[in-house]
Amino acid sequence: TTYAGGLVMLDNNTLKYYSYTGQSNASSYAVPIVSGESFVRVAFGDTGRAAIAVSKPSTGCSGVHRVEYHDPSGTSGSFSTITQCPSIGQIRALPDGSVLLQHQTLYENKLFKYGAAGLVYNINMYSVPGYSQMWYSWPQVDSAGNVVIVRSGLNSSSDRHTLVDVVSPTGTVQRVWDTLSMAQSSSAESFRYPGGEKFAMEPGA
Repeated sequence: TTYAGGLVMLDNNTLKYYSYTGQSNASSYAVPIVSGESFVRVAFGDTGRAAIAVSKPSTGCSGVHRVEYHDPSGTSGSFSTITQCPSIGQIRALPDGSVLLQHQTLYENKLFKYGAAGLVYNINMYSVPGYSQMWYSWPQVDSAGNVVIVRSGLNSSSDRHTLVDVVSPTGTVQRVWDTLSMAQSSSAESFRYPGGEKFAMEPGA
């Protein structure tokens, strides 16, 4: 994938960085994995940071038990996720160096943000007061690290509405828009977000 300084790729367990002319742009980096571990997902940030979700079922955690990260500058480290043990749906590298993981099972869907001090926040994607049968679009992230969540759900009147929330970098959730104001009381309403995971936003918006 591309980043601010060129191209970055994960070749087996080795990260490689290249300039746009194809020249090696940084020292290659071997992601530390041991026997029984495997890569589940990888995400690349705009700065070239690679965030790699690692699974090792023998730890008693069948999901992700840690996330390894590495920057082109040579900085490396890991975030332990074994307490929550997310069954990963998606991963995203955030602008502040933290990572966003989606924990997805048949009955649960949560967003976990991890930083240097551990778990920053835990957002339940299926929990919206007054709504049931939730549908959602994979959250988008702006340049400040705010996470935009678009969801649809059935309310007590069996109407389907679309809700847009913003989660701050510290985990504060704020409703910024919904389709309730567009509803007509004389008939049933059904609002859906278009495009599903193709939903996007401009940087900083």
